[in-house]
Amino acid sequence: MIEKEYFGFIEFNLKQKAEYHKNSIKLNCARQAINYIIKAHGYKKVFLPYYICHTVYDALEVDYEFYYLNEDLTPKIKPSALKKDSAFIYPNYFGTNDSKVLQVISDYKNVIIDSTQAFFHKIKNCDVVYSPRKFFWVTDGAYLNCSKKLNLKLEPDTSYQRMLPLFKRIELGSNAAYQNNLSNEDEITNSGMKKMSILTDKILHSIDYKEISEIRKRNFSYIHKKLGKINEMKIEISKSDVPMVYPFLIKNDKLREKLLKNKIYIPHWWKEVIKNVDKNSYENYLSNNLIPLPIDHRYDRKDFDFIISNILKK
Repeated sequence: MIEKEYFGFIEFNLKQKAEYHKNSIKLNCARQAINYIIKAHGYKKVFLPYYICHTVYDALEVDYEFYYLNEDLTPKIKPSALKKDSAFIYPNYFGTNDSKVLQVISDYKNVIIDSTQAFFHKIKNCDVVYSPRKFFWVTDGAYLNCSKKLNLKLEPDTSYQRMLPLFKRIELGSNAAYQNNLSNEDEITNSGMKKMSILTDKILHSIDYKEISEIRKRNFSYIHKKLGKINEMKIEISKSDVPMVYPFLIKNDKLREKLLKNKIYIPHWWKEVIKNVDKNSYENYLSNNLIPLPIDHRYDRKDFDFIISNILKK
């Protein structure tokens, strides 16, 4: 902790409010939070879906094995295939998967719920990992709930050096800050396990979580009314779901490029999945055709009308 200082230049005024995951362990990133849970339980192996970001399995410090998903995003693998010393990772995909998460917790043992896309979904009696930087204006950090604690003395991370792309985007736009953001990703990958930084912690204490969750739900509902009939993904959202994105699934090879020309930047999630899975698998289809539409607090109906009109334009 920094000793109390007086006067000097004026710092950011971050009003401190209630923390959303106030009783959780706070680390520097979600992939290390998963490693924390694995170490705490002494798991020797991890089962995880093919449809997941490579940063998760690249960071694992134990053996791992992939499993396929059904088209409703439930696991194809049988619970009997798992051993006692194996962990089972299941993501809350898109933040719209709360009901399936609860079913997985009921059916499988040693479950780790990857809630990096479902920050607002609070789960009891299960190990779970959250990634606030996918939802808020922080560059790192993770919350985790784990039934066992490790006796580790971790150094705190520092985040000030990673704030450049956030500030740069405000003045110069997303494209100008893109490479800086990629550099941040590389730094986080190589940073190892640390405590959440003081800066990230303070920012996360300053957020109006109720307002942001309501905006996300409202935006999701508005897009779904416009695109739901042509969306190949069957969405069964519950009241507890606060989505990260609107998962728009449609076979249109030219759509992403068309949106890009109108400065609508849609991430292409997990291209590496294609290399790992069968060509006819659902995972391959998702990786090629999913358009994850952001629905966060930056945008309103006028923005979405523009985006949707470009999607529907022939």
